[in-house]
Amino acid sequence: MNASVRDAVMLCAIDKKRKLIHFEGGFRPLLYDLQTGPLELVDLEARTDHAEIIADKYHKLFTWTRRQSQRTTRSEAQLVELQTKSGRRGIVLGGTMGMTPHLN
Repeated sequence: MNASVRDAVMLCAIDKKRKLIHFEGGFRPLLYDLQTGPLELVDLEARTDHAEIIADKYHKLFTWTRRQSQRTTRSEAQLVELQTKSGRRGIVLGGTMGMTPHLN
């Protein structure tokens, strides 16, 4: 994706039923139904009947992120340095057995 450190930030709002993943770089969010699809292979974000659920998750997410304890204590340069040291560790989407995630 070649995203900058600021654009690569992801935040999740999760409950027992659903999971919303927000991306800071202007990428669209992902929404998963954890009861019917616990492997998170089907993205429900594009369906218009989920607009209220997405709005509720964003409200909860932004309330949580505004807490004082959520402030970043590292500079962007420090985050870039940490990123370059990590190598290929972490989550790689679509890198397993030729599978690609279903993001519609």
